[in-house]
Amino acid sequence: MTRYLGAGKEDSVLEIGCGYGEMGRQVAKISGASVTGLTMADAEIVGGNQRIKEAGLDDRCKIVQGNYHKTDFQDASFSKIFGIYTLKYSSDLDAVFGEVARLLKPNGRFLSYEILVTDAYDKTNPEHKEYVQNISTCTCMPPLWHAQAMRDAALKAGLVPVVEEDIGAVPNARPW
Repeated sequence: MTRYLGAGKEDSVLEIGCGYGEMGRQVAKISGASVTGLTMADAEIVGGNQRIKEAGLDDRCKIVQGNYHKTDFQDASFSKIFGIYTLKYSSDLDAVFGEVARLLKPNGRFLSYEILVTDAYDKTNPEHKEYVQNISTCTCMPPLWHAQAMRDAALKAGLVPVVEEDIGAVPNARPW
């Protein structure tokens, strides 16, 4: 994550939908960056901040409460923003990407690692439909977003894609 973000000591990083903040702690530990985790759950804030303290990272990490669709942070507050399996829970991608664009400093970077419906999805293929429905149902998630919906929301917010990778389509991928 640190490498993909390009995070370093000078960076201010926001992890949206951070849960207990494990990934943010790792980014801070590896890069030396200051990391703020954003979650809505009281238990995650308390537990995550305790884990930060136990890891000796409380000088550069914290978890705060908030909704990543609309935050109280100032414009251009972060040089890097990331989310892992976060946007699958959003009902409004335009709002999320708009907020990310507002929060990023000039030349900032946003990274999102998500489960998406790929461009190869065929809604008339019963097997495709079953896989997508099972993922949503088994994980208690809303319906999966299509990759194009993510692209469209990012572009609408003024974010320019640099890398897009479908890890299920890489040549050396092993079947699950």
